[in-house]
Amino acid sequence: MVRTPPGKVADQDNSPTIEFHSSHSARLLRQLRQQRRKWAVPVTQPLLMCSQIQRSGGTLLLRLFDGHPSCFAHPNELRWGRPNGWPRIGLAWDQTPAMLFDQVNESWPAKFARYGYAKVANSVVESDRLPFLFDQVLQLALFEDALPQTILRRRDVLNAYLTSLFNAWLDYQHLYDGPKRWVTAFEPRFLTRGDGGPDVFFTDYPDGMLVSIVREPSAWLSSYQRHIPAHSTEKALRLWTESVEMGLRAHTERPDRVIVLLFRDLVHHTERVMRYLCERMDIPFDRSLLTPTFNSIAVRSDSSHTPTFGIDPLVDERHRQSGVATDPLIERAAARYEEIRSSVALNVGN
Repeated sequence: MVRTPPGKVADQDNSPTIEFHSSHSARLLRQLRQQRRKWAVPVTQPLLMCSQIQRSGGTLLLRLFDGHPSCFAHPNELRWGRPNGWPRIGLAWDQTPAMLFDQVNESWPAKFARYGYAKVANSVVESDRLPFLFDQVLQLALFEDALPQTILRRRDVLNAYLTSLFNAWLDYQHLYDGPKRWVTAFEPRFLTRGDGGPDVFFTDYPDGMLVSIVREPSAWLSSYQRHIPAHSTEKALRLWTESVEMGLRAHTERPDRVIVLLFRDLVHHTERVMRYLCERMDIPFDRSLLTPTFNSIAVRSDSSHTPTFGIDPLVDERHRQSGVATDPLIERAAARYEEIRSSVALNVGN
């Protein structure tokens, strides 16, 4: 039997009803925010950044790291500093916390908080959206809390932002797992932007790592042109080539800090690739690395064909029936791809 509070008429569905005065609600909210700030988990770990041209497996890799207890997995594409590239944070003495926050703030948390997480940004299917409980007011307070008294480097600001992001994400399932060793993130085309690329990244994260994934050009072109049909084959393959060569150059310059992977290996030899990455990152292998998730909830792929849960082994085969024509440009890119694939040092799947 449901008890009705004195002076209160029970609702028709006999559900218990609790009334809060606005002042009580505001006080409770302040108390909850104060508790979260008191128990905030610092996020100062090095960054493992995945970057290459879109539609090459960056989101898949990010989602595979989602449940690893040693990683803070950034929940979306990394967008700080956009549209002007890697954040050039001003450290002048008169920079307020709010001014610093504006230089690294990402726009998507508010959208996710309102509509839920969905990899397909325009998805209207409710089942494609997952809960994302986020407090923007709390984030700014956490950011200010995390800033050191004297800010000497951009990394101090980036650490404060990541601390505010993961602690203001109220239903983040892995906040207290650990010990944490890395932050994992994906930012497409970071390597090819004209703002310093790997050099500026390693200036702020000398202890960080870059991963660049190479996808077979015909399969990549089929997927890419479904999402960006306005790009001609010539323009698209020029972007593919630029991305691939920048990743290879970065690996040549910093072989201990830059890893080049093949998309086909990530799909068909997932455990081998993830074990290899764990070895390079000096973290234990975990079975969660074999299933793409968001906040430990299984997610469907953002496929150009049929989205599936888990890793779709046909993802790199369907383009053969998709009508992508063979021409000298594709053949030239395919030849370059074969040169890369034959390099045992870069192909951890074979």
